[in-house]
Formats: sequence, structure tokens, C-alpha cells
Amino acid sequence: MSSAEYQGPIETIKIQHNDPIILDYSVKYLDKTPQGEVPVGGQFEIKYKYSISVPTDGSKPEDAGRIEPVGIKGASFTDAYHLGTVGEPKTKINAKKESIVVEKTERFIVNEAPKSGTTGALNYRIAVTAPNKSGTVTRSPESSWRQPLFGKGPPLPIEVRNVPLERKRRVD
Repeated sequence: MSSAEYQGPIETIKIQHNDPIILDYSVKYLDKTPQGEVPVGGQFEIKYKYSISVPTDGSKPEDAGRIEPVGIKGASFTDAYHLGTVGEPKTKINAKKESIVVEKTERFIVNEAPKSGTTGALNYRIAVTAPNKSGTVTRSPESSWRQPLFGKGPPLPIEVRNVPLERKRRVD
């Protein structure tokens, strides 16, 4: 039998691959100064939603998304800006036919800020890596040229003022 002859059906496996997509994000200041910034000791939360392909490598969908500092290489968001985390991130996972939508909320507390009485900006980006590590998408001021013409623009920096927290200002 030559190789050109029919040898029977070939088993095919279909693998669907989609690049990650950042669907939405928001920032909520839980503590504010009269000027509208987060004081030292104050809290804020970043909520973001993304879609990824179903992981085939055993990784957790909630581990694909993260918040990174802009312009500070090799540091985590919390280390770069002297922040603490408040509890574990809250995660909602919605499995679709060929993808997973993850909504993640992370809460932070400001441990340090710029010089007394001054305001500083915490520049960050939301990054989502594909489960197979084939690529990462980000949403940040530095990637704004790739943002869609319509819809949400890049995330704005979080304004921090070096004044002590007054607990009565809690926004919850």
C-alpha cells in the first residue's frame, strides 16, 4: 500500500484560542480628603473584568489578571507605591463556551505617600496574560494609542495626599 492511498479517518482535535480582552475597569476611593485624594492610611479598590481562553495548562483563570506599576520595572504594584493589601482579592468567574470571564476586585491601603502635604499619583496598568503565555494585553496611559476610538479610555492615576486619615470620611 503506497502512502498516496487512503488510510482511514484522521482524528482531529479542535483547540480554540482567543487573545485576552480587558472588558471593563473602575477605581473607587473608599477614603477621601476634602480635595478628593486618598490620604495616608486610606483605602481604595480597583475592579477589573477580563476574558481569556479556557486554560488547558491547569492554571487558575483569576491568576491571569494583575495590576502593575507603570514605569517601575521589576516591582509589584504594592512594593512600588508602598501599599498594603486589604484581604484577598474578590473574584467572580463566569465560564462561557470557549472562554472564561473573570471579574476581580483588589483593595489597597496607602502606607506611605510623598512629602508632607503634597499629592502624588499612583500610575498603574491592568495586565492580563493568556493562559498559554502566548501574549499579554494591558490597559494603561502608556498604551492609550492602541485603545478603541470609542469606549473607556486608559485608567487615570490614583491621587494620594500625604495627610492623615480621618475615619469619618469613609465612602463605603
